[in-house]
Amino acid sequence: MTGGAPRRDGVHPVRQDREEDARLNGLARRLDKPMGVLGILFLLLVLGQAVAHDEPLTTVLSVASWVL
Repeated sequence: MTGGAPRRDGVHPVRQDREEDARLNGLARRLDKPMGVLGILFLLLVLGQAVAHDEPLTTVLSVASWVL
């Protein structure tokens, strides 16, 4: 396919790219908050591991950070 010629399925490549970009941007917007929460939770787990002196607690925090 060269230039702006429509493809066989009738969808213009540029329009298809824009629709895909819009769909992916929507997905990224929806995932921003959950990923931010997971990042903060992971940070707290790592800090908890660094501060904890109790062996079972350190093990639990380590397993939780690996699962996350």
